[in-house]
Amino acid sequence: MITDLQNFYKKFPYLDIQECIEYYSIFEGYPFLDQLDLSHGLNDAIEKGIIFKIGELKEYFQYSSNEQDQELLEKILTRISRGDRKNYAIYSKEGISQFKGRELFGYLFNVGLIYKEKSREKPIKTTKKQPIKKSLRRYKIQDKIHISSNFTRFWFTFISHKIKDNIDINSSSIM
Repeated sequence: MITDLQNFYKKFPYLDIQECIEYYSIFEGYPFLDQLDLSHGLNDAIEKGIIFKIGELKEYFQYSSNEQDQELLEKILTRISRGDRKNYAIYSKEGISQFKGRELFGYLFNVGLIYKEKSREKPIKTTKKQPIKKSLRRYKIQDKIHISSNFTRFWFTFISHKIKDNIDINSSSIM
């Protein structure tokens, strides 16, 4: 990630480091980065780079020709982008079967849209004399899922649901 941030900073040397981090947190992974002008402020960059190019960007986020699979993939990516990153919770909360959820996760992993962070949690130690508390018996340690690109996370956090709901998108209503 540091080399990506360094490359981003080299591409836009007129930004100070704080601005660079702000823009990087949104535009890392943006498909039209060469056409982006960041010299007029963050809101202007979002408006010109994302809002005015929604038609082109929607095609960029088309992952499946099957409409039902596409909708399920978008639901999964939206849930991940909004912070629910536990493996099984993501698709179970969306009402997706475990079989279908694993299939969709496999696809997202294979195309590099998501990656898994191994949990650093230690299993609960048990002894024969001291049983586990009832509230912890069903607890399962799970790896965390992350979206690989900051721009993809931004898209599924702020933009995709507004497109789906046909909300008039302008720069003042995004964040």
